[in-house]
Amino acid sequence: MTADLRSFWSGTYFEIKKDLKGRYPKHYWPDDPLEATATRKVRPDRNL
Repeated sequence: MTADLRSFWSGTYFEIKKDLKGRYPKHYWPDDPLEATATRKVRPDRNL
């Protein structure tokens, strides 16, 4: 849990993303998580 979510998205996220992207390649790993649309699916809808 973090109190500074903006700091997590701009720093730590990219370190974690490297590891998790290898484990879960079908999941959506946005390059800019602050601008990404949230989704409950593995990939976001492209129709938006």
